[in-house]
Amino acid sequence: MKQEAIRETTSSWISEDSELEGHFLFSGVTRIFGSVKGTIQGRPHSHIVIMESSRVEGEIRGDRVTVNGLVEGKVFATTRVAVASYGRVVGEIEAPEFDVAFGAIIDGEVRVNRVRENPSNPAPAAP
Repeated sequence: MKQEAIRETTSSWISEDSELEGHFLFSGVTRIFGSVKGTIQGRPHSHIVIMESSRVEGEIRGDRVTVNGLVEGKVFATTRVAVASYGRVVGEIEAPEFDVAFGAIIDGEVRVNRVRENPSNPAPAAP
């Protein structure tokens, strides 16, 4: 499978010592090293990276999401979710493409929906 390069024109960082709570909206590539409770949302063409030292309790929505830390909650992507070797997800994952590395831990439900949708505005269920 050919993977397209990700341009890192805009980067946001949440440092390892940070503890944030609330709703956060990001553009470009965002790397989370600290703890977040709440919602992390990426704008179109975003790439949210949950780093090995991070812990997220809540919901992550973006174009691409890579998990290499702990996520307790829901992960939605319009393009792809990847759970790296140190990644742990306890909850739900939904994306058109899903990648899991050896060593990753997933405790929950994974839905691979080949129809790409806007994660902030899901398509209505079929009758």
